[in-house]
Amino acid sequence: MLKYKFEPRPLQRLEEFLFFCNGLEQHPFYGRLEKKEHKISMNIVADATGERFHFGFDEIYLESYLTRLRQFCFKGELFYFDALLEAVSSLLEEDTDFKKFQNTLSTFFSVPLPKTPQMQVFNRNGEDLIEGYLITDIIEARLYTGAIHSERRIKQLPGSLEEEIMNMHLFASKYLTFVAAEISMPITKNIFATRNQILRRAKAMEKVNILPELLAYSQRVANKELSK
Repeated sequence: MLKYKFEPRPLQRLEEFLFFCNGLEQHPFYGRLEKKEHKISMNIVADATGERFHFGFDEIYLESYLTRLRQFCFKGELFYFDALLEAVSSLLEEDTDFKKFQNTLSTFFSVPLPKTPQMQVFNRNGEDLIEGYLITDIIEARLYTGAIHSERRIKQLPGSLEEEIMNMHLFASKYLTFVAAEISMPITKNIFATRNQILRRAKAMEKVNILPELLAYSQRVANKELSK
């Protein structure tokens, strides 16, 4: 049997990434935050009946949104940031600013998270629950112990964040949802910054018309500038 292996060409990867960005802008989680209909917040109400947790956003929308952001964060995905930047380099060449942006992205994903200033949740050893984990750890722990995937609720990886979560109070799981919502916005910002880098390099190389969707985005940016 003939096996087909999908190996996207650089131009195809960039084209699909531009459509991917459009999809993020149209997603209800992002859209409602932009319109200020939702906000990233978490409130706890405790009374005689127990504790109740209230978010300023929709948890279901968040899970759906995180599955999309995952493609930018994890190696092997079509829109993994390193693969995208490699495609940009091969088609549109690099300059100093592009290399700086590449380093900024690598640092963003490789530096462990600090303690959260808003509130602290401690693990069984009395250590900050989030501190020291990577952004990718947060995404995986939230997605693989939630409504979309549940295999790591059944069998957690030793030493993983999801192992900590499954052995703690419900509050820890809710707190993880809040942290995941918080980090979703910096990830989104970096995705859109990557799109802007593609446009910037295309303009420098006089290749904006290399893709119809890139030309359309360039026109959108220009119209937005004119409307200010």
